[in-house]
Amino acid sequence: MRYEIKSLSVWSFVKVSFFLHLVIGFVFGLFYAAMLMMVFAVASSAPIDEMAGLPFDLQAVGPLLMIILPIVMAVGGAVFGTLFGVVVIAAYNLIVRMVGGIEFDLEPAALQQVSSITPTASQSGLTPRYVAPPPPSPVWNPPPPPPTCDPPCNSGPEQA
Repeated sequence: MRYEIKSLSVWSFVKVSFFLHLVIGFVFGLFYAAMLMMVFAVASSAPIDEMAGLPFDLQAVGPLLMIILPIVMAVGGAVFGTLFGVVVIAAYNLIVRMVGGIEFDLEPAALQQVSSITPTASQSGLTPRYVAPPPPSPVWNPPPPPPTCDPPCNSGPEQA
């Protein structure tokens, strides 16, 4: 089946993008802070530190970076990454009106049998367990039809 993306919701993108950029920015902030701590540790042991005339100790800045840098990168990445994404989505929604959206084909996925995916008890190292058979399907038995008689049937007392 052929489908076309005619527009993208800006608000749904903002919700997801902000959270993802926040997490990714925090992880990268931790990584950069750790790298800078190593650089500052090496630089503070070198005699260049006295020649540079830095007004602060480089080793004292490292732990401060581990706290500040992940927060700054998380918030900055979330704000600027989301703003950039909003601009891209707005441009896509404008361009789609002129030229049309992205088209793609979808095919139904083939279902696989569960037994081919799950390992057997001997492969998984587990002891086999009893699995109850599925319950029988309910059978509906209709009530028997009322008796029919060729002459009219009188089941009550005879009337004189």
